[in-house]
Amino acid sequence: MPRKKPLVVFYCGVRSRNLPHFVCKKGEEIYGKGMVRRISLNPIELMRFELGVMSLAKMPQKVVVIRCTMARDYNTHVLIAEILAQESGKHVVLLCLDPIHIPTLPNGRVVLKSFAVSTFNSWHQRAHIFIADDMEKRFAYLIELFQAIKGKGYMDRIYDSIEGNENWADTLKYLLEEAKQNLTTYEDIVLEESSDKDNRQVEYHQVSTIQPTINDLNRSEGISHIRTHLRYRMIKETGEIFEYEPMSFDQAKEMMLKLAT
Repeated sequence: MPRKKPLVVFYCGVRSRNLPHFVCKKGEEIYGKGMVRRISLNPIELMRFELGVMSLAKMPQKVVVIRCTMARDYNTHVLIAEILAQESGKHVVLLCLDPIHIPTLPNGRVVLKSFAVSTFNSWHQRAHIFIADDMEKRFAYLIELFQAIKGKGYMDRIYDSIEGNENWADTLKYLLEEAKQNLTTYEDIVLEESSDKDNRQVEYHQVSTIQPTINDLNRSEGISHIRTHLRYRMIKETGEIFEYEPMSFDQAKEMMLKLAT
């Protein structure tokens, strides 16, 4: 069916350099040979491109794939893509390169440099936002890492919700499921399985929202204290969680080394 919203795809890094070709190929597989129009758009061409929207709307192609280059702010691009989608009824795909990274400023403050994050907030109701992450999930990883450095990561939100909560077990179970659904860097592994004194099968789990890299752990401002892990014990038959243990990445790393030896 014709889209009323453009599909805005953010990608980063050399690993995604073949993404425009892949998107066009998929479009032709669905709509047929010649039914995809590919356009490379430089920021200095924005005004001329906007004036040509009506002409693009009349083209026979069913899909318009727009690859943006060298932009510092994609809000104008998204606006033009939205107009084109509404005027033409075509599938409009906007490919936006975002070299996302976390630099440290001279004053020691850590910041997230991204062209995409502000767009998430301002356009999430007017465009379909999609992250074309690489195999290492670097895009999602950096966003969650930055939030964790500020003490506002997904694991921080979990801790804040269950600390001092009488119904912490139910809350924790709900939040872990939510994290599993929403966070692509989420991992839950079973460390051990054993029987307790009541002959129940108990699983010992370790959850992580991200696994910081060695380079990130060695950052000058230090992030080894961030809360990225949590361990819990669960009765296998019922799924009841009866014990949990908050962990920083350093603690998780230390315990994993002990288990390995």
